[in-house]
Amino acid sequence: MESPKLFKIFLITFVSSIVSIVVFNFYFNVYGLFSDYQTSYRVVVNDRVGKYNWIINMEEKPEAYIFGSSNSMRMNPDSIESITGLKSFNMGMFHARVEDFWCMANALLNSDETHPKLIIFCIDDWNFADEPPKSDEIFQGAEKRLAYKPVLSKYLDDFSKIKLNWGKLSAALTFDHFENSFLALQKCIIDSAHFQKNIPTMLTTFYENGVRKKYGKMDEPNRDITDTCETGTYDMTASLKEINENWKTFPFTPRGILDKSHSAFDKLSDRRIKLFERMIKMLNKYNCKVILNMMPNQPYFKKIIEEQTTFKTRLNRLLTYFNKLKMKYDNIILIKDNSDISNFNGDPNHFFDYMHPTSVNSDRMIESMRTELQEYAF
Repeated sequence: MESPKLFKIFLITFVSSIVSIVVFNFYFNVYGLFSDYQTSYRVVVNDRVGKYNWIINMEEKPEAYIFGSSNSMRMNPDSIESITGLKSFNMGMFHARVEDFWCMANALLNSDETHPKLIIFCIDDWNFADEPPKSDEIFQGAEKRLAYKPVLSKYLDDFSKIKLNWGKLSAALTFDHFENSFLALQKCIIDSAHFQKNIPTMLTTFYENGVRKKYGKMDEPNRDITDTCETGTYDMTASLKEINENWKTFPFTPRGILDKSHSAFDKLSDRRIKLFERMIKMLNKYNCKVILNMMPNQPYFKKIIEEQTTFKTRLNRLLTYFNKLKMKYDNIILIKDNSDISNFNGDPNHFFDYMHPTSVNSDRMIESMRTELQEYAF
């Protein structure tokens, strides 16, 4: 008689614990996966849905957009607006892949309120990387910050609500999530203001035009070097050399910086290349003009990836592919290879690290597109 009673107690305790952990993690939402709301303590900013919601709530909607990874986040929409006359917005997304571009383009085109006339794609070759699926991947090629937001991820070919809900439940039961939610609770106990739930993540991370505010130093994430790097007086090459050699002394990083970068992959994904063409074709249908801008790496790091990876082959393949697309779709008005800073009069010190250009280099890239932007009558 005791065994069934003990089992019942165990079962109730187990189920209650699981439910409590899920509710706990859903509430604090430290990775921005479960809703658009977070406490002010967070591990990750979900810039994808944050920027999209921001656009939807604007009274005057942008007509020109900058798409790209965090490497594009200092591209100034005001510089584009001064050339084209189009209200512009920086839609750069952390760790962006082609799937992010596809979903965001669809979301903007399918909204009754947004009518993009121009999208400047700031392309990194790793946007197209052929990568093994991650252990927690629920939709093919989609990072969690994209996959868990159906306003965007519903445009993925393998989207389903069942997979989405199962993914959310699985994520809410991970130890990592619970650990960080517990840290959030500690913060809230120390400062009750942390319990206030709103959408503060955008204005604390980005300006109102979508431009990123702050950058940390690569080997000291909590140190703000934004202003220093923006002056161009910081010797980025010397810094990267020192960091690279230092990292080689640690386990699992025998190639230094390269082992921590997005560039340590071998080939481009045929699936992502096909998805990109589907997007260009769709944008052409909506008469949205496109510029494809290849983004630079800091010269010291560029030399490393040229010598130790298939970067040159990947870059050439992308440029050849883009030129074929331009012949096929007349909405592509420019393909600009700014992968080397000499192509836009860039400065090796105007980077925040090995791949994030400052606003100075970013503005010089925009300037390198001026002729084509002026020639097209928006």
